[in-house]
Amino acid sequence: MTMKNLFLVTTLCAGAALAQPGKYGAAPGETTGKCSYYARSHNGQTTASGEKFDSDAMTAAHRKYPMGTKLKVTNVANDKSVVVTVNDRGPFVKGRVVSVTRRAARELGFVKQGVTTVRIEPVE
Repeated sequence: MTMKNLFLVTTLCAGAALAQPGKYGAAPGETTGKCSYYARSHNGQTTASGEKFDSDAMTAAHRKYPMGTKLKVTNVANDKSVVVTVNDRGPFVKGRVVSVTRRAARELGFVKQGVTTVRIEPVE
């Protein structure tokens, strides 16, 4: 095999591997990153939307999605998913893309860890 052909095969294989959604990155419309959950001390405080924070609700904080947007959040470690509604801004910790309630974290299976990698995508 010539060097030119070897380079071409290597480039094509690398491109195909990177195109696999969920394994090496997010598919279009999805974001992958770190997720944390709110401390219990936030219960009852006012969120950016004006609602009172409820740790038993299925809500989330995101920096850019509009208030009221429903997001499917999937824990990539165990493939558990929940649907949450954006009602707050944040998280403001570098590297985190979303923060969810304790109930959502429990259903996603990461309360003990405190932070996990998730895939988020808006749902209709």
